[in-house]
Amino acid sequence: MPNQDRIDTYEFPDGTQIPIRDDRVDNLKAEDVSYDNNDSGLQATDVQDAIDELNSEIDNISVDADQVDYDNSTSGLNATDVQAALDELAAGAGGATSADNVSYDNDDSGLAAEEVQSALDEVVSDMKGTSSNEALFHLGFYLDEHGGLCQVNSI
Repeated sequence: MPNQDRIDTYEFPDGTQIPIRDDRVDNLKAEDVSYDNNDSGLQATDVQDAIDELNSEIDNISVDADQVDYDNSTSGLNATDVQAALDELAAGAGGATSADNVSYDNDDSGLAAEEVQSALDEVVSDMKGTSSNEALFHLGFYLDEHGGLCQVNSI
C-alpha cells in the first residue's frame, strides 16, 4: 500500500513542477489525464483517447511505393522513388523481363533467331524427330563410348 503522506514532485518539460501524492500516481489512468489538443489536430481530450486516436491513424497509414523517395546515388538507376526503381529493375538491361525480350547473338549458331525465346523455339523445332544423340549434337554435345557427356570442339 502506498504511503499517503509522501509527496513526490513531477517536473514538466517547460520546468513547471507539481506535487503528486503517491496514491494518486499509483491509481492514475490515462483516461483521467486531460490532454490539450489545440496544436495536434487530434479530437481527443484525454491521454487515453489521444493514444487510441494515434494508434488508429497509424493502423490506417498507407504509403504507395511512388510516394517513397529513393536515393539513386550509388545504384546507377535513374529512379528517384521506390516504384520507379522497381520498374527500372523489372525492365532490366534492355527490358529483359522474359526470354522474348533478351537479345540473342546468332553469329556462331547458324540460327535465324535474334532473341532467346525464338532461339529456344527454333532449336526445339529442329530437334523434333531426331534421336537423343542428334539432339545433343545439335546443342553442341555428344555421348562418348562410355556414355559420358562431352562438348563438341569448335573448329
